[in-house]
Amino acid sequence: MDDLYAGWDGLGEGVRNLREWVLEPLARGGPASWRRWDWAAGEYAEEHPVPDADWLVIEGVGAGARVLTPYLVGIVFLNSSTALRKRRALARDGETYAPHWQRWAAHEDAFYATEAATADLIIENEER
Repeated sequence: MDDLYAGWDGLGEGVRNLREWVLEPLARGGPASWRRWDWAAGEYAEEHPVPDADWLVIEGVGAGARVLTPYLVGIVFLNSSTALRKRRALARDGETYAPHWQRWAAHEDAFYATEAATADLIIENEER
């Protein structure tokens, strides 16, 4: 999903793009492609075809949106504490993500409060 979000405020648009660019075409039996969000340029960049395969795994916030459930076989949630999620995000993206953490977290909270479908499997991800 990271490549589909339209920037830090683009969670909803990322979900719509997933549905329109990928899931709907595949459901019709046709080819699908998606465009990568260029985070530095602040716009969508090159197009990528979705490989022809029996399975497609979609990962990220929004992948389990209610509007997508007609196209999904199952939804898995990985639950982690806010502190663990933040630590991992900053370790992955460094200071690039730090100024946007609260902004993105607010979008995630709103999504999970209103848009998330029911998970078929929930995995509690605790730090050990």
